[in-house]
Amino acid sequence: MHRCIVCPQSPFFDKAANGNFKESESRVINIHDDPFIVSKLFDFLYRADYDDSPDDTDGLAVENDSAANQEGISSTERISQDVLSWQWRRAQTNVQIYIIADKYMVERLKDISKRKLDSNIGNDWDDCGFLAVISDVYGSQCPPRSDLREIIIRCALRHLSTLKKSRQFDDVRRYYPEFVYELSTALVERVVKLEQRAWVSHALLLFHSCDKRSDISIAGFVLGLSRAGLVFGSMTPLDIAGAPIVDNRSGRLNKLENIA
Repeated sequence: MHRCIVCPQSPFFDKAANGNFKESESRVINIHDDPFIVSKLFDFLYRADYDDSPDDTDGLAVENDSAANQEGISSTERISQDVLSWQWRRAQTNVQIYIIADKYMVERLKDISKRKLDSNIGNDWDDCGFLAVISDVYGSQCPPRSDLREIIIRCALRHLSTLKKSRQFDDVRRYYPEFVYELSTALVERVVKLEQRAWVSHALLLFHSCDKRSDISIAGFVLGLSRAGLVFGSMTPLDIAGAPIVDNRSGRLNKLENIA
């Protein structure tokens, strides 16, 4: 490799080649990673892109099975590589490239592999393929709190109706508690948003339920929006309930709490 090309893109290789290490004197850096994935790494370093076609050999599958066994997942419980389509094997390849990019600190490669993975998952949806990718992203090899998890959680929420029917989905949730935690957190956030929308709809229904713009309809409208947390800044519902308003019929100042 050429140091003038590789080192500016990777702090890891820069320190190894130019720091106070034996590699800087011998000019030899030993890499003990999957040769197929390493070839993709250097392909990117020289071309600023890479071909994410999967390996035609069984190397990636063997490596994945080994990692799965280390995590206590039997080969029968893990999704078989034989049933995965070429598209989903590409997705797994991009996960592996993200992992090696993180290891050798090539940030631009991490960004590109993330975009490619997002594209892979968005095309030709398959539950088995997705579950295999979950195992890769939440497995021990992938860095914790990786950016890839955001993609996984978003797609899991989108396809829950079919995933819940899969026995393998039960296995994945059992073996990857961090996935379960992040998925449940996203579900809570979604429920909160739905609750806010429900309050807005309720407030609008109250507002339009009267032919005239009565104080009661205004009160219900204001309180509904306040409970949705969408207006009035940091004011609480009690603050809003105590705010003065003008009685349309008498012109007197009243409080919402007195007429709501």
